[in-house]
Amino acid sequence: MEQVWKFRRLCINVAEEYAFLFIPLLKFAVAYLTFSTINTQIGYVTKLDNMFILLALSLISAVLPNMVMIMLAALLLIVQSYGVHLFACVFVVLMLFLLYIFLQRFSEKYTLLLLITPLALHFGLSPMVAVGGGLLLGPAALLPICSGSLIYAIVSVVAQSAPVIHGVEAKEFTMVVTQLLDSMLAKTDAVLLLIILASVFLIVYALRRLSVSYAWQIALFCGALAFVVLLLTGGFFMETSMTVGKMFPGILASVLLGEILTFFCCGLEYRKTQRLQFEDDDYYYYVKAVPKVDGEYFLSDEQPEDIKEENAVLPEKTSAREYRRQTAGEDVQIQDLESKLEKAMQQIQE
Repeated sequence: MEQVWKFRRLCINVAEEYAFLFIPLLKFAVAYLTFSTINTQIGYVTKLDNMFILLALSLISAVLPNMVMIMLAALLLIVQSYGVHLFACVFVVLMLFLLYIFLQRFSEKYTLLLLITPLALHFGLSPMVAVGGGLLLGPAALLPICSGSLIYAIVSVVAQSAPVIHGVEAKEFTMVVTQLLDSMLAKTDAVLLLIILASVFLIVYALRRLSVSYAWQIALFCGALAFVVLLLTGGFFMETSMTVGKMFPGILASVLLGEILTFFCCGLEYRKTQRLQFEDDDYYYYVKAVPKVDGEYFLSDEQPEDIKEENAVLPEKTSAREYRRQTAGEDVQIQDLESKLEKAMQQIQE
């Protein structure tokens, strides 16, 4: 187990040190998949379906802020919709404008979710968005996730209506608008997915914040189970083509993603949990302390003499952690934690 936690610490250190490389690579991958998916789904403007253009747009998106990527994706979607029909372009512009009105306050923090969510839905990995978002993000991320589901529905409506309305004259706009609205209202799969994603996100987020042991694991598996139950229930009451069999790879991938996030983002040693109680003139305080773990926490006692000598002169932080490991469960550690908590409460009251 010691080697596992050391490997975790090594991965975290590498990610922090080379974040300036990993983040642009992630943005490049998301941008390229987004642009290529739009061209594949609609693709009536064939000049834009060019590898050089896609790579250039992806590189621009990788080095510039996230809002640039969103604007380029929206512009590409509008141009491709115009290639289908003028009123399809108007429909897309109006829908994107309405989404922008509701999302402008979240434009800086969760913009990437507007592209990751439609991609996950397109590849059948929607459970990963709900479970991963519930584990890592706050309730404010729910609106971009739902908006990303609506963007996926907009692209699907235009792609589905394109063979019917392409080439229709502008004066027959009634037929075009009727076709777009009928396609939009017939998207029961998108409506059901939006409800399921929002529900699973809230379930995972609520369970993850509980003060219980292994809260992240409980939230993860309850979220996956809730997705299956809601999918079966929605299929019973609504006409949908989604089945548990089709969504099973996405559910399995969400469980795997949740385990990875739990391992790297929630390294807690629940076996060392301590429950403390103290009081002052006005209140009783009940505190639950769960220590974090890393490679140094699990240093073995059977080490060469030269390593022990090096550990003896390590900074105070390391020796204190080693001291806590050796004296876990003793009264000395409890008194130390109580004194720190009392000092913190005094500072807060002052």
